[in-house]
Amino acid sequence: METAVSGFYIGNTFTLSYVTGRFDLGRNVPLVGLLLAGASESLGLLIFAPLADRIGKRAIAIGSPGCVVLLAFPFFWLVNTGSPGLIWIAMGSLQFAIAGLYAVTGVLLSELFETRLRYSGISFGYQMAGLLAAPAPLICTALVHWAGGASWPVATYLAAIAFLTFIAVSLASRRERVAIFS
Repeated sequence: METAVSGFYIGNTFTLSYVTGRFDLGRNVPLVGLLLAGASESLGLLIFAPLADRIGKRAIAIGSPGCVVLLAFPFFWLVNTGSPGLIWIAMGSLQFAIAGLYAVTGVLLSELFETRLRYSGISFGYQMAGLLAAPAPLICTALVHWAGGASWPVATYLAAIAFLTFIAVSLASRRERVAIFS
């Protein structure tokens, strides 16, 4: 889940300021990229949700952060070209990969909790992911500053978050429902 929220913040929020601050492209390039990323994510949801019914939601939930790990560095390689088309491809590709996790998050979270705790458990988990992911654009900005303008620390940060999500989803998908105060 953390990949979905952090990836969204990095791919959309941070990338907007990164592109406008690094290249002389104007604000329209990342804004068009944002629109294309949203369309790509919507398409991904339409593809991954039915696919999860066929091959299994756990496969999609594990594959999505796995793809983000693989895309983290190519995302910034494409963005760093300064070419509007490649920036748009990068933004769309990342959000498409993240859409897989969004497509199955509700079902996976609901399976972790017994009925009497489900709503609170899902809400708590989702809000904690948002809380932990909220500083991602600030962290990315600090990493770029620390690296003298290089993007590799941000790509490493994105890959690390996706890898942790990969491990968490792998472990959570093997568990049965959580019984709290039973």
